[in-house]
Amino acid sequence: MNVNAAINAHVAWKQRLAKCLAGDGEKLDPSVVGRDDQCDLGKWIHGEGQQLASDTDLRALRAQHAVFHTRAAEVVELCQRGDKSAAQQLMDGGYSTAANAVIRTLGALKARSVS
Repeated sequence: MNVNAAINAHVAWKQRLAKCLAGDGEKLDPSVVGRDDQCDLGKWIHGEGQQLASDTDLRALRAQHAVFHTRAAEVVELCQRGDKSAAQQLMDGGYSTAANAVIRTLGALKARSVS
């Protein structure tokens, strides 16, 4: 797994969701966005990363990554319903917390050269 690419991909979600809030950008499907096993990181966590299942950071990352995708999907749903205020609140709160947790744990894994 390329940790830098995983970090960059998850940082890029903030821009994608901001475009959703602005009414621009791609059409996002919340049922797909909410799946934590579809992006490259998720495929690694649920696949090859399972060999590290006893690693505390990887277990934390798996849970954090699932929350990240759940919150991102919730933002998309709120945008699509036209509730921009609630979507922005979630972006600033739960989504940002989840994104930061994923990025922080990826950084810890990278520092330990786990991939």
